[in-house]
Amino acid sequence: MKQIGNTLRKLRDSMISRIIRQAAEKARQPQVKQATGKWVWAVSRSFLMIGLSFVILYPILYMTLMAFRPVIDLTDPSVVWIPKQLTLDNIKQAAGALDLRETAVTTVIITLGSIILQTGSTALTGYGFARFQFPAKKLLFALLIFNIIVPPTTVLNPYFMQFRYFTFFGLTAPFGFSVNLINKELTFFIPALFANGIKSGLIVYIFIQFFKGMPRELEDAANIDGCGSLKAFLRIIIPNAVPVFVTVIIFSAVWYWNDYFFSSLLLPSNKTISVALQGLEAVLRSEMGTSDPFKTICAMQAGSLILISPLLIMYLFLQRFFIESIEQSGIVG
Repeated sequence: MKQIGNTLRKLRDSMISRIIRQAAEKARQPQVKQATGKWVWAVSRSFLMIGLSFVILYPILYMTLMAFRPVIDLTDPSVVWIPKQLTLDNIKQAAGALDLRETAVTTVIITLGSIILQTGSTALTGYGFARFQFPAKKLLFALLIFNIIVPPTTVLNPYFMQFRYFTFFGLTAPFGFSVNLINKELTFFIPALFANGIKSGLIVYIFIQFFKGMPRELEDAANIDGCGSLKAFLRIIIPNAVPVFVTVIIFSAVWYWNDYFFSSLLLPSNKTISVALQGLEAVLRSEMGTSDPFKTICAMQAGSLILISPLLIMYLFLQRFFIESIEQSGIVG
C-alpha cells in the first residue's frame, strides 16, 4: 500500500509539474512573438530610413561636393567622393553667370512680399471656412479643391492675358483702359493678396484643418469679453496658431523661391534665380566662354547649391514648428 501511495504521489507531482511547464511555455510564447515582432520592425524601419536617407541625401551630397571640387579632380581616378582640395572658383563662376546680385534681389522681393500677403489672405480664408456658415459654402469649397488639383498650365493663356491687359478688376474695361503688368512684381503680389497665389488652395486647406482642431471655447470666451470675430482672430487665434503659420511660411518660401513657371511667364526680363539657373549652361558657353564640359558640370552644381542654400538654412531653424504643425493639422492622417 505504501508503494502504491508513493507511486500515486509521484504521478501527481509529475502531472502538476508538466501542467506548470506547459502554462509557462504558453505564457512565454506571446512574449517571444512580441519580442520577435519588435526586432523585425526595428530592422525593417532601419533599412527603410537608410534607403530614404540615401535617396534624399545622395543628390545633395553629390551637389555639394561637386560645387567645391576643382575641375582637375573630375579626371583624377583616385578621387571618388572627397576632393583633394576645396575651391570657391565654381561658386564664383556660377554667381557671375547667374548675375546673382540682381536676380537675388528680385527673388527676395517677390518671395517676401508674396509670403506676407498670401499668409494673411489664406489664413482669413481658412478661418472663414472652418468657423462660419455662409451661402454657397460647399460650392466655394469645391472650387478650392478644384484649384488644388487643376495644373496651372491649363490656365496659362488667360492668366497671362489677365496681367498683360490688366483692367483693375474690370472697372476700367468700359473705357478701353488697361495696364501692362508684365515684368512687374505686382503680378505675384495681386494674386497673393486675394488668396490666389502659388499653391494657395493647398495653404487654405491646411489652415482649415488646423483651425477646425482648435477649441471653439477660446472664441466664445473672447466674445463674452466683447471681442468681435476679427478681433478674436487677431488676438486669440493667431497667437495660438504659430506652428501652422510657420509651416505655411516654409511652404510658400519654397514654392516662390523655386518657382520657374510663373517667373518665366510673368517676368521674362526681370529674372529670378530659378529662371537664371535654367539658362546657366547657355550663359557659361556664350558669355563666359566656358566650353569645358567638366567646368560646366561643376558650375551647374554650384548654381544649384546657391539656389537651395537659403531654404536649407531656413528649414534648419524652423523644422520644430514645421513638424508640430503637420501633426496638429492632421494632413498626413
